[in-house]
Amino acid sequence: MRALEVNSWLRKGSSIIYHKEMLAPLITQGCLVSLRQALSWRRQWPDSPPGNGQTVLVGGLDTCLQLLSESEGEELLRHQIKMFIHEIQDVWPNRGLVFGFMSPANAFVTTDSDEQLLYTRNPGSQMRLSAGLWNGTATLDMCELLVLDPQTRQKVRGGFHVPRIS
Repeated sequence: MRALEVNSWLRKGSSIIYHKEMLAPLITQGCLVSLRQALSWRRQWPDSPPGNGQTVLVGGLDTCLQLLSESEGEELLRHQIKMFIHEIQDVWPNRGLVFGFMSPANAFVTTDSDEQLLYTRNPGSQMRLSAGLWNGTATLDMCELLVLDPQTRQKVRGGFHVPRIS
């Protein structure tokens, strides 16, 4: 999987971000909306995105995935979230979509064989996050997002990004 160290993910495509250094600026810029609000846009899209206009930060997907059964979570990803990603790419093509997760870094595992992104909801329960969000072919374009950790001064993975799904 290739690494992406530039901030183009803020202006296009969709991302999963869990590192607080990457999420904090988005929260202070006022672009955070709840998952419920974001999904309601599918009925009536606002004229412009909230906040800074570059990025839409959606919170709450991780909570839903924790609370729903595995099959309900996969259903949500495939039929609601993936469709939302398709629509937002058409409505605001020059805006980045970020799903903010409060989960620790070790909740996200990539498989070596097919570069799938798995989300560990609780011990012993993993969900195929990349397949539900971005479909199978988009994982070929999936990048890991790197950020400088201020404590360790090392580059660490802070999330994942797909430029566009078709």
